[in-house]
Amino acid sequence: FPKAELYLEKELRSLEKALGAENPRVIALVGKLTRFYIAHSSVSKAHRLTTLLMAYGERSMKQERDVDAHLAQVAKYFGARDEYKEAEKKLKNLTETTAKIRADDHLELAASLDSIASLYKDKNEVDLAESLYKRAIDLREHALAPGHMALSFGYEHLATLYAAQGKTELAQPLF
Repeated sequence: FPKAELYLEKELRSLEKALGAENPRVIALVGKLTRFYIAHSSVSKAHRLTTLLMAYGERSMKQERDVDAHLAQVAKYFGARDEYKEAEKKLKNLTETTAKIRADDHLELAASLDSIASLYKDKNEVDLAESLYKRAIDLREHALAPGHMALSFGYEHLATLYAAQGKTELAQPLF
C-alpha cells in the first residue's frame, strides 16, 4: 500500500506539472487516486480529492457557459459586419468542436464520480455517495441529449442507493 500510494501521488504531481491541474488526464488520475484511497480506508484523503473533482466539474461547466457567451459575441461581430454566411460557418465549426470536447470531458468525469460514489456506498458513506451520483447525473444530462441511454446508468446507480436505504419513494421514479 505505501509504495503504491507514493507511486500514484508522484505520478499525479508529475502530470500536474507537465499538463496542468485542469487537464482531463490529470483529473482522471485524481479519480483513480481517490478510488485507491477509499479502497484502502484512507477516507480523509479521498474526501479531499473528491472535493477537488467536484470543484473541477463546477469550473468546467462555468467555462462552458463562458465559451457560449464568447461564441455569442463572435456571432454579433460578424452579424454587425453583414458577414452572415462566414459567421454561420465559423460558429458551426466552433460549436461542434467545443461540444465534442465538453461531452467527452463531462462523461469521463461522470464515470469517475460514479465509481467513487460506489466505493463510498460500500463504505456506508451514503450521503457522499448520493451527492456524487447526483453530480454525475448532472454532468451526463449536460453532455448528452435527453433520453440518451447513458443517462439511465446514472439514474440506476442513484435508484439502487435509495432502494438499499429503504427509500423506495425516491428510487421508484428513477428505475
